[in-house]
Amino acid sequence: MIQLLFFATQAMAADAHGADHGIPWSTMFVQAFNFFVLIGLLIFLMRKAVKAHFANRATEYTQLVQRAEHARQAAEKAKQEVEQRLAHLDAGAMTSVAQAEAEAAKLKARLVEEAKQMTLKLEQEAQNTVAVELEKAKAELRRDLLSKALAGSKDSLSKNLGSSDQKKLQNEFAEKIQVVGG
Repeated sequence: MIQLLFFATQAMAADAHGADHGIPWSTMFVQAFNFFVLIGLLIFLMRKAVKAHFANRATEYTQLVQRAEHARQAAEKAKQEVEQRLAHLDAGAMTSVAQAEAEAAKLKARLVEEAKQMTLKLEQEAQNTVAVELEKAKAELRRDLLSKALAGSKDSLSKNLGSSDQKKLQNEFAEKIQVVGG
């Protein structure tokens, strides 16, 4: 290689002193030859490092693609889980609403039934109260009538009967009243 460089410099020096000023084909050939040798040498020396570099880059890109795919799959799975949860919550909400409506209807029916029962009970109590008050009024009227009848009989008997008959009748009457009142 060093010899090639040496020859190339000699050729250029010899050419520079020559009289021909045309295209320096020999110089160009030597420079092209040196360039291709340099490229070949670089390829020979760096082929393993370049292959390793590009292999590493390919591996890194493959890993990045796999990570991205895994992340996409995880995101899709999470999205499906969220959608399932939302659907479950919607179904649960609908069930809860239906259950609440059913419970409200049952509660309404129970309250209506309790109100009916309470109304019947109040009516029965009112009827019982009326019956008791009626019996009290009848008893009071009987007592009042008896006392007026007694007073009237006493007056009429005292005018019409003698004292011995009067006492006898009063005793009988008092005994009968005791039996009736008792």
